Amino acid sequence: MSKSFASLAALCASVFVVGTSEYLVAGMLPEVGADLQVSQGTAGQAVTAYALGVVIGGPVVTMATARLPPQGPGDRADAAVRRG
Repeated sequence: MSKSFASLAALCASVFVVGTSEYLVAGMLPEVGADLQVSQGTAGQAVTAYALGVVIGGPVVTMATARLPPQGPGDRADAAVRRG
């Protein structure tokens, strides 16, 4: 498996997880609202806030890390162990 294919597969999996998490919570709004003792509309605003965080935060993190030298996953894990 080539490195670019593995990177693309990881990106696709990440997008799937983020998208699924937004739809999952939307389907559970009645339970979330009841548990937090708020209306479904108020509970739905939490889903909107999360989505806005993803939309705004994604490009911000990308721009902030664009100038960093590229590292492989092993390099990052190794650095985390040395710091920890």
